[in-house]
Amino acid sequence: MLIGNSKDSKIVSLTGEGSFTIKSVINRNINKYLEEWKNGHDPRANLVGLIDDPDAVDEQKERCSIDNVWFNELTLMNFEKGQVVEKEFPFGFTPEDASFIEIVDE
Repeated sequence: MLIGNSKDSKIVSLTGEGSFTIKSVINRNINKYLEEWKNGHDPRANLVGLIDDPDAVDEQKERCSIDNVWFNELTLMNFEKGQVVEKEFPFGFTPEDASFIEIVDE
């Protein structure tokens, strides 16, 4: 007897999300985004990530480009005495604007 309790899905839209953390010293770029937001603009960015392992076979690399990136929040200040200052940046993007520029062949 088949009960039919399985729930399936169908892709009707795509959403891209991510985040990255940096060691922060200078806020020049953060200030640019803050000023754009304050002026009612929705600035976009391009992120390119690279995995470059010197021990990879044939020195292969992987590189991904994500265009049309928007930041969901900006950390203006983050500090703790005696600690390295790190800031996390959550972001969104349209998956159609992402691609692999280089990939590792098997």
